[in-house]
Amino acid sequence: IPVAGEPVDAVNAILYILRGDKVNAALSAAAVIPVAGILGTGGKVTFKANKATTVGKKVVVKKVGKKVVTSWDEMVTAVKKIKGSTSTFKYEHNPMENPKAAKDILENPDAVYGYSPSPNSKRIGDYAEYDWTDVNVVSKAKEARLQYHKDNEAIYNIVNDMNTKGYSVEDIARAANQERNANRLQSYIDQGNMSGYEKAVNSNLKNFGNEFGMTPEQAFEKYGSWDVVLEKATSANAGMDTCCGLYDDFYYLYPIGGK
Repeated sequence: IPVAGEPVDAVNAILYILRGDKVNAALSAAAVIPVAGILGTGGKVTFKANKATTVGKKVVVKKVGKKVVTSWDEMVTAVKKIKGSTSTFKYEHNPMENPKAAKDILENPDAVYGYSPSPNSKRIGDYAEYDWTDVNVVSKAKEARLQYHKDNEAIYNIVNDMNTKGYSVEDIARAANQERNANRLQSYIDQGNMSGYEKAVNSNLKNFGNEFGMTPEQAFEKYGSWDVVLEKATSANAGMDTCCGLYDDFYYLYPIGGK
């Protein structure tokens, strides 16, 4: 028997489609156990996920209006046709107005969130080979990115704790730098992306002479002050967040966002 949450999930999935947010649409649709929702024009849509607990599995739409569809793309097209919508995902804050993000990404209207990594980016260019138009690929990238941000909360805890105990800015910056390096490498392991891990290690060896990344001393030499080293250790890569649909969520972390 359908519970109260099921119609809500169906409606949310439709709304996310109309807004162009395919990942959250998939999340909502995957939670639905066959349930019908009525669209404003009289079209009826029924969702059925292979597994209610598995995100990214093929979602089958039994009927949209008078059209029976069996694929995700057909579902998106049919729902938009019924509503007459041509909307796409848009950020509240324009990533291209952030110089650092703009250097790392390309506008890609076919991508789930409208952007993909630039192959010329020194920071996230390796991710350009991923298919950023694939909902499953992007949902996994988004999940990994959220975990990365969660792991970085440990840095903020270290900073606050050391600051409370009266440590110097240099000591705090050193600790934050080392924790950030560890989190970056661990994120590849958590994703099971060992090829990415190996690339990161090789890049660190080539650019910094060690497998972990830029040392506190190297960071100080590059940025000129421990305050800036600390700022860099607690900032986020705006380009990767953009490609994962998270630019607005973590806008406050970017210098341009008024950190």
